[in-house]
Amino acid sequence: MLAPDGTSGVAYAAIQSPEDAGTTLAWIGRASFDVDAGAWQQVNAPDLTYTWARYDFATQRPVGEDGGSAAVPAFVARHGGDGPGFYAVGFGCDGHAFKVDALRTGSPGDVTTYDLEGYTTATGISGSAVRVTAGEPVTLHGTLSSDMIGPLAQGMLVLEAQQFGQSGFSPVAGAALDVSDGQVTTTLTPTTHTVYRWRFGGSASADGSVSPLFAVDVAARVTAAPDPSAAADAPAIVGETAPSHGGLRATLWRLGPKGPVAVGSDLTAADGSYRIPAPADQPGRWRYFVSVPAGDGTLAGQSPTQVFAPKQQ
Repeated sequence: MLAPDGTSGVAYAAIQSPEDAGTTLAWIGRASFDVDAGAWQQVNAPDLTYTWARYDFATQRPVGEDGGSAAVPAFVARHGGDGPGFYAVGFGCDGHAFKVDALRTGSPGDVTTYDLEGYTTATGISGSAVRVTAGEPVTLHGTLSSDMIGPLAQGMLVLEAQQFGQSGFSPVAGAALDVSDGQVTTTLTPTTHTVYRWRFGGSASADGSVSPLFAVDVAARVTAAPDPSAAADAPAIVGETAPSHGGLRATLWRLGPKGPVAVGSDLTAADGSYRIPAPADQPGRWRYFVSVPAGDGTLAGQSPTQVFAPKQQ
């Protein structure tokens, strides 16, 4: 058992000696004990020293005979050997909290263990999207329920995330949430491929659990617009990507009757910016967009389609 602040308890042992067989008489022993604070420990009822008194179960009164003090084996031997009986153990008699993990009963080589666990819980996860463009939000929902009582009214769910390139999961800052009617909700803005899960650490009466995984893919966000500083006879398209990946090939596409045609490109700088000269052989107005390939942890992305109108010279 574990008592964070320590506690006290009491144990009772009852035996019916052979001389009392067939009657309502039995010996009742009582032993008090203390449990130290802060560590799991065992309380062995047979090893305690009991103060014994004879008791009549028919009248529910003691018969007044004092049996003295002794451990159970010695007292049994003193009163004619083994016979029917039982143990009863109580903790927290002083009001201090405690936890019990296992009860063991039997004799050496024939021990039965009753493993006292909390309610089995199930943690669930769902989200508003499995793919977003960088900068777009994702709302994640968590649920917490038990096999015995359904949604839990109390408990805390902690959101954990594994971003692209990470070897394990880490708690998400600000996403340790108290459940309300077994549910939590949070909204995030991922910038790279991320796998999420909710974790319930357990409580005094419920076992911990972890949700299934929920993955969110993130496409690169791309902006594109005519360079306002470019000369009329040397137009260019400028923009940037997010997250900022340097060394990506930004490609300018012209939309024509037969589909998009690549008409220029540039490698992104460390801050994600690029500048692509507009083709000189494309007079008049034309529609275009800029794309970038997949990067570390991001899917390929492209800018919205726009209309290019050259400056008047």
